[in-house]
Amino acid sequence: MQTTNSELVNKKNISFILYHKNGAPRFYQISKKSFYLYIITPAVVSLFLLISLLGLLFYFSKIRNMASQKDPEMINLLSKENEQVRKDLIDLTDTNKALQNKLATMNSSQRPIDLNAVDVKDNWDTVALFRAPINGPAETFPSFNIEDSEALVQGQKINFRFNIVNLSKDAQKLSGHIFVIMRDDFGIYFYPNSIFEDDDIKINFNRGESFSTTKFRPVEASFPRPNQSSKFLFKVIIFSRTGSLIHKQVFPQDIKL
Repeated sequence: MQTTNSELVNKKNISFILYHKNGAPRFYQISKKSFYLYIITPAVVSLFLLISLLGLLFYFSKIRNMASQKDPEMINLLSKENEQVRKDLIDLTDTNKALQNKLATMNSSQRPIDLNAVDVKDNWDTVALFRAPINGPAETFPSFNIEDSEALVQGQKINFRFNIVNLSKDAQKLSGHIFVIMRDDFGIYFYPNSIFEDDDIKINFNRGESFSTTKFRPVEASFPRPNQSSKFLFKVIIFSRTGSLIHKQVFPQDIKL
């Protein structure tokens, strides 16, 4: 059986009759491709938009959850920083008051503190290099020890290490400035190495390494390595925040280079 052209055309088209009330019926014909284009395309586009919208909602929901989790962490971090700043401010305020008290009680009859008047038996008078602090009312400081001192040769450096151990029972804050001086047969070396100011041969007490601790504070002072072996002496000098000499101790060390 042979198919006519009209039958082929009818297979490619979709026909429908539209009745409208009492009017004459109307006959419409549209190709199947156009019908599928008009019907399926909007559905596909709508489905794509719906999936995209759900994806965006999920993305923004995840970002919101991450932000809500980070907010407490950020607040906690800022709180800790604020607390540290508050403690530092209190420490600076106390130091300022102590200095003001020293200045207020000073008179012309008072002499500078004898920087060598410390109960340490040595004839190495390097403390005279330091500018004498202002004499004032007696200050109290937490008790502490210097422990585990050792000198190590590392490359072209000699590192002198020790620990400041706070012995106060109520964890009082111990703070101040640390100087370490090394002497051998060839010269004298200072730590920190930039303690002398321009056009001045005296050392201010606050040029030392600053420290503050309630328990334990390790210190490592580095010096240049000499070319020959000799007997080394290391002197640790510690001033308070207000310039009072609170510790002076000599540590002999035999170092083989």
